[in-house]
Amino acid sequence: MLLNLRGERVYIGGAASISFLQVVRDWVTQQIGPTAFSRNEKSDTMLEIEPPQANPTELEVNIMDLDKERRHTYLRSYNIATEAFIHIFDLTELETIITPSSNNKSLDSVSNLPSLKQASIYLVIAIGAQCESVSSAKEVGHAYFRDARRRAFTGFLEDPDLDMVRTFLLMTFYMLGQCRRNTACMYLGIAAKAALALGLHSRDSYPQDPGPADHLK
Repeated sequence: MLLNLRGERVYIGGAASISFLQVVRDWVTQQIGPTAFSRNEKSDTMLEIEPPQANPTELEVNIMDLDKERRHTYLRSYNIATEAFIHIFDLTELETIITPSSNNKSLDSVSNLPSLKQASIYLVIAIGAQCESVSSAKEVGHAYFRDARRRAFTGFLEDPDLDMVRTFLLMTFYMLGQCRRNTACMYLGIAAKAALALGLHSRDSYPQDPGPADHLK
């Protein structure tokens, strides 16, 4: 049982990310006795970051408000941060949407995409900005994440589809980067339930055999 931001006790169980730290602390205590690492004033807290306050007057974000160079930078940062963990977008698809070529005007804006697909694209930008720098995380990442979250909950999970799974997986990744494990765990649960409802756990749901790049080496 650990204390959250409000001082309430929360059961972290054996699967929470912070439980590993508790195991190490207990092991150190058993081996060498109480230390500043294993027993201190913060050893019983969850070390969660307080969520930032949203600005009620903030206008809706637009991916095209960012110049092409910044979009390319954020996309590159997103790929570096996520490629070893999640693969839910084809890189060529993201490049076409986020940094289209000059002769591809049909996808110069994501405003015509379905709401959840648009949310997932915004989350790519948010994660990229979060990983790029502290200033871009505050100026760009927070705004794009809030807009994506609003879109994700607009239909209140009434019609799960592949974009819902993508969106909540990306929201999970962003929340982990914000050191908000509880929220990340809940978003991951939604993504898993949506994937289960869509039958993505079954090989029969795969439209085709995975390509060479998708096979584990």
